Amino acid sequence: RVSGEGHITCGHCRNCHTGNIQWCKNTHSVGVDRDGAFAEYVCIPASNVIIIDPQLDEDVVSFFDAFGNATHTALMFNLVGEDVLITGAGPIGVIAVGICKYAGARRVVITDMNEYRLDLARKMGADAAVNIGKENLEEVMHQQGLVEGFDVGLEMSGSGAALKQMLSVMRNGGKISLLGLGNGPISLDMNLIIGKGLTLQGIYGRKMDNWHQMSYMVQGGLDLTPVITHRFHYTDFEKGFAAMHSGNSGKVVLDWTTSVSMTHTGHRARDALSKHASGMFVAERGAIYDCDLALQGVKATAHVAGFDISEAARSTSVACVRAATPRYARLGEHFTL
Repeated sequence: RVSGEGHITCGHCRNCHTGNIQWCKNTHSVGVDRDGAFAEYVCIPASNVIIIDPQLDEDVVSFFDAFGNATHTALMFNLVGEDVLITGAGPIGVIAVGICKYAGARRVVITDMNEYRLDLARKMGADAAVNIGKENLEEVMHQQGLVEGFDVGLEMSGSGAALKQMLSVMRNGGKISLLGLGNGPISLDMNLIIGKGLTLQGIYGRKMDNWHQMSYMVQGGLDLTPVITHRFHYTDFEKGFAAMHSGNSGKVVLDWTTSVSMTHTGHRARDALSKHASGMFVAERGAIYDCDLALQGVKATAHVAGFDISEAARSTSVACVRAATPRYARLGEHFTL
């Protein structure tokens, strides 16, 4: 069983040579620059194929792509005994709550205006889930015993207002990981950043080591199942997209394990999925990021490129993972919206 890193990098630039493929300037993304997991085949370099422990929950593995974003963001800085602020309770922000608590944070506070997703964050262990439209963050900080401010900030929303509030409540010398992309340029008070001695780190994609960290955290007891709120058969994909766009969802899992004959309905579902995959990235970025169309947990239980996966990794530079369209249902894949 395998998954795959969806960022295809050049392997020749300075960042690739030093192991920092997440910063490769020549990156091509599966599901963005080339066909994604709704296509009949997904083709990625063998070096991007990740072998998955068969003991891991299939549904959880299906959103390892998003889990990797959260892991990269949360583990950029030391969390042991630290107070963490997360702005943005989308699925990735909610996943980050669990990671921070697992990694030893003292207090984890998350902000948003969506009560449904704030409740998911509470289920993932947030010490406080703050609706900034109704509650005062500084009062919550006092209730949680914070004196000087937050030590670590994880900006997951892409909201300029959220980032500005985060800057105002960080302690001097605090560190911020920036994952959320804004709809346009965001103006910041550089005097505040300089005066507080803050460290701001941009986060993009995943480090390859994050894939190992994800598996190890789940094996070690990190429970991500509360993030999954909806499950549909892949032929009901439109219900999945509707749940995602409603905002009242966490991760939405499409089940490809049930065999369906390639009837007219099966063809129609496959063709419609392809149209969704090709047109999806023109929608609002917040929804798409959580949708993880860039190879979200593509997993094969049989073969990759006609070889056993370990053989494929040794003998070929390209591995083709066959997606579970109805005619190839034996591969038994899940992937998530």
